[in-house]
Amino acid sequence: MIIQGLDKLSGHEETSARERKIRARGWPGFLSVIWGLAILITVSLIVIRLSLPSAVRFLPDVERWLHAAAGQTVSIGSLHIGWHGWTPRLSIEDIRLPDSTEDAPRIQSLQMDIGIDFSSLWEDRTPWWGINAIRAKKLSLSGASLTVIRDSDGVLRLAGTRRTAAGLLPWLLQQPHIDAKSIDISFRDEENGALSFSLRNARFSIHKTGARHRVFAALSPGQGHPAQAGSHESSMGANGFLRVDHFDPNRFPLLQNTVSSPPTYGVTRLDVWVSWNQGQLEYARGDFTLGDSIPTSADSNTGDREKPAGLSGKDHCIPPCVVPEQDKVAAGETVAKETAKGEIAAKKITGSLELAQAGIDNWQVRVRGLSLTTPRRQWPATDVQLRIVRSRNQHGWLLETRNAKLTNEDITLRLTGTGQWFEDNSSPDVRLVMAIDKGKLDRLTRYLPTERMKKPLVDWLRNAFPKGRLDGGEILFHGRVADFPFDNGKGVFEARLKTSRDTTFKYARVWQPIEALAADIVLENGALTITANTGRIYGTRIREVVAEIPDITAKTPMLTIDGHAVGNLEEGLDFLRTGPLSGRYGHRVAGIEGAGEYRLDLRMQLPLPHIRRTKTQGRITFLDDSIGIDTSRLASGATGSDTRRNDDFHLSFHRVNGTLAFDKQGITGKGIAARYLGQPVTLGVAKATECQESTRFTIDNLTTGALFAHPLLATTAQEIQSWLSPLIGDITNKETWQVALDLPDSWGRKDNREPARLGISSPLGEIGAALPAPLARPFRAEMLLSERRSERRITIKSGTELTGVFVPGKRSEAGDNAWCSAVRLGEEEGGPVNIPAEGIRIDGHIRRLSLDQWIPLFKTGLAKSKWLAKTPRPSATQAPTFQVKIPSDLLGTGAKTAKTASKPAATATIDVPEQFDIQVDELTGFARTFRNIRLKAGSTDDGSWYILIQGKQASGYVRFPGAGADEPIVADFAHLQLPAADDSAKRNEIDPRNIPSIRFACKNLTYDGRPLGNTRLELLRIPQGIEIKTIELESRNLEVQGNGTWEYLAQPGEFPSRSRLRVLEIRSRNLGKLLSSFGYGKKVAKKGKTYLKLSNATWPGSPAQFELERMSGNLDIKITDGRLLAIEPGATGRLFGLLSFTQLTRRLSLDFKDFYKDGFTYDRIEGKFQIEQGHAKTDDFVVEGTSSRIDIVGNTGLANQDYDQVATIIPKVATTTVPLPVVGIPLATIGILQHLLDKPFFDKAFAYQYTIKGTWADPQIELVENNVEPE
Repeated sequence: MIIQGLDKLSGHEETSARERKIRARGWPGFLSVIWGLAILITVSLIVIRLSLPSAVRFLPDVERWLHAAAGQTVSIGSLHIGWHGWTPRLSIEDIRLPDSTEDAPRIQSLQMDIGIDFSSLWEDRTPWWGINAIRAKKLSLSGASLTVIRDSDGVLRLAGTRRTAAGLLPWLLQQPHIDAKSIDISFRDEENGALSFSLRNARFSIHKTGARHRVFAALSPGQGHPAQAGSHESSMGANGFLRVDHFDPNRFPLLQNTVSSPPTYGVTRLDVWVSWNQGQLEYARGDFTLGDSIPTSADSNTGDREKPAGLSGKDHCIPPCVVPEQDKVAAGETVAKETAKGEIAAKKITGSLELAQAGIDNWQVRVRGLSLTTPRRQWPATDVQLRIVRSRNQHGWLLETRNAKLTNEDITLRLTGTGQWFEDNSSPDVRLVMAIDKGKLDRLTRYLPTERMKKPLVDWLRNAFPKGRLDGGEILFHGRVADFPFDNGKGVFEARLKTSRDTTFKYARVWQPIEALAADIVLENGALTITANTGRIYGTRIREVVAEIPDITAKTPMLTIDGHAVGNLEEGLDFLRTGPLSGRYGHRVAGIEGAGEYRLDLRMQLPLPHIRRTKTQGRITFLDDSIGIDTSRLASGATGSDTRRNDDFHLSFHRVNGTLAFDKQGITGKGIAARYLGQPVTLGVAKATECQESTRFTIDNLTTGALFAHPLLATTAQEIQSWLSPLIGDITNKETWQVALDLPDSWGRKDNREPARLGISSPLGEIGAALPAPLARPFRAEMLLSERRSERRITIKSGTELTGVFVPGKRSEAGDNAWCSAVRLGEEEGGPVNIPAEGIRIDGHIRRLSLDQWIPLFKTGLAKSKWLAKTPRPSATQAPTFQVKIPSDLLGTGAKTAKTASKPAATATIDVPEQFDIQVDELTGFARTFRNIRLKAGSTDDGSWYILIQGKQASGYVRFPGAGADEPIVADFAHLQLPAADDSAKRNEIDPRNIPSIRFACKNLTYDGRPLGNTRLELLRIPQGIEIKTIELESRNLEVQGNGTWEYLAQPGEFPSRSRLRVLEIRSRNLGKLLSSFGYGKKVAKKGKTYLKLSNATWPGSPAQFELERMSGNLDIKITDGRLLAIEPGATGRLFGLLSFTQLTRRLSLDFKDFYKDGFTYDRIEGKFQIEQGHAKTDDFVVEGTSSRIDIVGNTGLANQDYDQVATIIPKVATTTVPLPVVGIPLATIGILQHLLDKPFFDKAFAYQYTIKGTWADPQIELVENNVEPE
């Protein structure tokens, strides 16, 4: 096989040699032929070029040809034939349709590179230079004006041509090459004029290769002629590649009326493969780029939109629609300025588009790598898939999208919706529902309408969620685009999103963010709302938090946060001490610690971006908590978190339930229930009414024991001159108190100069009504707390007529703080309170003062507190004095004694430093009222207090012994005018055990205007009540002596006490003067030595409650040698009045009937009565005169005021009319005797008996039939 191969190779080499010899011989001949042909062709072409016929010869043929194409007569201005290189060129100028009534097309210049169709020479047998033999290789048009008309049946034609020329456009598309420049094209739709548009200064080129066309176009739409996409159908089909470069959409108004606020775009580029079939786009795929996009105002007009930013009016009409180089810099500067203002929404938009027709009016769209670039950032590449269905309805076009999906590294969402485009070019109505599957929460602002928001809000949203994901959500858009963001209520825009449970919400820079948050985010018609039901902040778990911005388009967006959390109380207090609110509330919670759960309701208003102007308010709800307050730190203004505690100054409250509210004004709380020392109390916090820059902390419903149990208050009470606290404590054991602490807002700060105020008050309730004047309800005490001793002050007010002020005095040698005090009595207009240098002073003018109330109160106060011995006493050199004289048995050291011849008893003159000086309008004592009395008081070295009483009705003094002294209260008067006892003496129920021992003496006592002379009363306190050791009255007409008791009943009934008179004797030398002393006038009786004795008399109640009807006892009467005078008829009364406990409040009286003109003379009136249960019974009452005697037996009803008696009259001389005296508490009235004596029975019998019945006002006297023999 190798050999064969070599043989073949050898033969091949021989053949090649022969061929080379032949080529060497033929090559010169071949070159000669080539040169000959070239010369022949050159000569032929020159002959042909020179032999072209004149263009004028072809003018008729060209016109006929154009006539056939246009369907009507065509006018040609000129025709030229020339060569373009070796190619013949036919130039036609000024082509018109002269007989057209429409906008006839006009072509300024048409050049046609032509060739000869040799097949037509033998087919049509026409000369080669004939028009039918000419074939166009290239058509070049310039300066043309064409109007394309779409007839009502959808056929396209050129204006000015007939419908038979409808094939002109297909003919043009069959040409191999068309090049047109400076072309004005108008489109007019005869069925829908709104679809018409025009293009000015257009340039395009069409190359046909087989069935494919390659098109290049540079278009510039004309002003005022909006372009709309047509709905016509055609039979044209094509597949091709479309490249659009340097396209300015702002010069093409096709979409200007599609939306109400279209953006202004920069340069656009498209590289797209497209497929058309039957005039329908079936498929498109390629890349696109949109330049700078500037949002346009919703109310801007179309004319303003057509001119892009940065271009002048001249630039607007440049044919290639490309910004000249010299203007690019200016345009760039303008865009930069717009970018700086934040008005450019998108600097660049790029992506890859794939569009496919899935059916009639049904499109499947996919965009890959959609990227949006703004001056601030670049959005991540996004893939979009959606399906669009187009349909026509009565309003216009309806677009529906289905199964749309958008995915990038930030978010994944699905979209469904419709869009209605209207025939009147109004803003479209869009209805979209977007479902978010997942997303990055910190990228949320990229997908919200931030161009409608202010920069502060956008910045806040970017930082609001530093951590977290979107776990789902939905966005709803329903309304016209022009109405967005629907603040006019004409549409709906809602975005409802859910975040993951690990979301962090940073709502303000200075506040700790909320962590572990699962939130719902809602954006609805311009309002943004963020809601969460879980999360933690400051160690507290959140139950609910709502953050809301009512208007995201507002000039200053307002962020409102409402939060509700439950946590540990101590953590909440620590938040107030160290958190963002520490500057406002930290010093308020200094020294406060808590245990238990609490609920926090917080509301914040943050104007964006002015976070420092945040308004904060909220509520803290205590849930059965415990709170401890270190009052020593609170009172000193200590701050910080020092947990050291002084138990002596610690307040502990348990079971605390209630709410505290706080805002920029401070902290308030009302009705917070708690328990203190086991007792229920009420806590409160409010703005102090006296000072708006202070906060008041209150404790209500404190009992007296709980009030003074705290060492701080106990110490304070000791400093308030201890004389007052036991006085109030005796009568307020069951009263409730309020403690109020007013802390200035600067309290606890280094620059604080304001003192704190501690107030103690009580309404005193029912007991307050029983307080002795000038004490009254309510009671208030206020203490100024300050580090500066000179600013400390205690003020006490009781009602409206007592004001006391206490200030620090000189320190004692032992280092104790002494207090000086002054008390002003009366209304506040009495002037300022003058504080003495030491001790206490009380002065003023009051309307009422009751000794009945003060005497037992002072006595019990003295016995319990020994306050008189401790009360600071000013020296005699620092205060005025007054003098008093006291009995010898009450002498003290330093007293000056004196003796008189008439009264050997010693007296002592005492100089008392004046500490009280009070003017009293009405002074009441022992149920009497004294008017215009002046009282001076002071204490002596032995602790005794003296009250000097001066006035028209009284002149004397009252001495109260010192604490611990077993001495009575002494009242010694030079004169005393006692008014009549009022009804209150009968109503008042006084416990006799509370009445101290009293020694009363008065040299000139007057009762109800009646002189009683020298009076002496001594009361001795015993365990059961009071022993009345001595009752003595001595005057010219009267002597009274007696003794008795007033005892408290162990088992009281209607009356808690009982009065008893062992004996009371009344003596008088003249009955008439005795009766005159008790107010019965001077003509009742004359002479009559009188002796009355009341023994073993008892009655329920006090001595002042004596009533004859309720008394039990014995009454002896004996009156001798006197005369009863006549008085006016009709007078009513009783012979003996009631005998009072003191013989000062009741009187002896007689009533008479007028039976003798000159009266009745008697020798003796005598009898004994037993008084019991309202009846007075006697068996031996006798009235004996010089001529007759009357014996009376029976009962007198003291309660019912009636009679049941028998009177026996025995005359001593039968024929003489003898006046018989009639006596009677138990006897009939003098009127009854007058009836008896007027009868002429003395002439009929020696003695007679009469029965006496009836009432005291109407006695019934009847004669007894049987006569009675005289004794």
